[in-house]
Amino acid sequence: RINLTHACVDRWAHDPGTANRTALIAESETGEVRSLTFAELRARVDELAAALRAAGVGKGDAVAVYMPMVPEAVIAAYAIAKVGAIYLPIFSGFAPSAVAARLQDAQARLLFTADGTWRRGKQGPMKESADKAVAECPTVETVVMLERLGADVPMSGDGDVTWAEFVAPHEGATVEPEDTDAEDPFMIAYTSGTTGAPKGSVHVHGGFLVKI
Repeated sequence: RINLTHACVDRWAHDPGTANRTALIAESETGEVRSLTFAELRARVDELAAALRAAGVGKGDAVAVYMPMVPEAVIAAYAIAKVGAIYLPIFSGFAPSAVAARLQDAQARLLFTADGTWRRGKQGPMKESADKAVAECPTVETVVMLERLGADVPMSGDGDVTWAEFVAPHEGATVEPEDTDAEDPFMIAYTSGTTGAPKGSVHVHGGFLVKI
C-alpha cells in the first residue's frame, strides 16, 4: 500500500534534513519566479486536500486540472492524489470540446481552472472555455478558479468558487494521506484524440512511482 503524495511530498516535509529544501520552482512567461520548500508545499497541498474532502471528493472520484503551468497546478495534482481521488490533467490550450470530451469520459466531479494564462506574450482566457465544457458535463459539480491574471470573468452562483475562497476555511489544516493500494488509480492521462476519441490511460500510485 502506498500513496504517491506521501512518497513525493510528505516524507520529505517530515524530515528535518529535507523540509526546508526547495521542492518546486516555477518561472512564468512574464519572468515571475516562485518557489516552495517541501514544508511549504505540504502545507499548501494539505489545505487543498482538506477543501476537497469538505467538498465531498474522495477515493475514486475524478478531478480535472485544466490550468496553466503554475505552482497551483502541482499543488492540485498532489492534493487530489492525497485524498485518493483520480488526477485528470487537461492541456491548458485545449478548446472547450476537447476539455468536455475528457470530463465526460472520466465523469469528473470537480474542475480546477484559472481565469487565464500567458501564451507567447498574450493573455489567453481559460474560464470561458471551462464554462463551455462544463455545460456539457453534468457530473461536474464544482469549478475552482485560480485568479491568475485578475481578469473579470463570469462566476455562476451554483458551482463556481475562486481558489482563495475554496481554500480559505482550511488554512493551516493537516491531512493524512488516504490509505491507497499500490494498484489504486492515481491518474487518467488521455491520448491526443487526433485519430479518434481520446483514450484514457490509467496510471496507479505504485506503478507511476516506479516509472519516475
